[in-house]
Amino acid sequence: MSAFIVLLHPDEPDSANELKAAIEEQFPGKQHFKFSKHAYLITGADFTSDITEKIGMDNSDELYGAVFRLNGSYSGNSWVKLWEWLKAAEEVT
Repeated sequence: MSAFIVLLHPDEPDSANELKAAIEEQFPGKQHFKFSKHAYLITGADFTSDITEKIGMDNSDELYGAVFRLNGSYSGNSWVKLWEWLKAAEEVT
């Protein structure tokens, strides 16, 4: 499994709300990490297409966002819980 980031379109609130609910349902507990109102980190899948399919974004004309696979290289200044989540996600892979 890999770690991914799902970006929700901030100008589409109905879409963002529906995708948030789908992310939290399809990737429960520690399988997701809410980074911000419009960005979630996800583990529990192998491909970006797995995620878009599970959250309903693959064949929808009404759900807007993007999924990117993380490559294990990251840097920044953020919450400890973010770095802990990323470390745990990498250990699963």
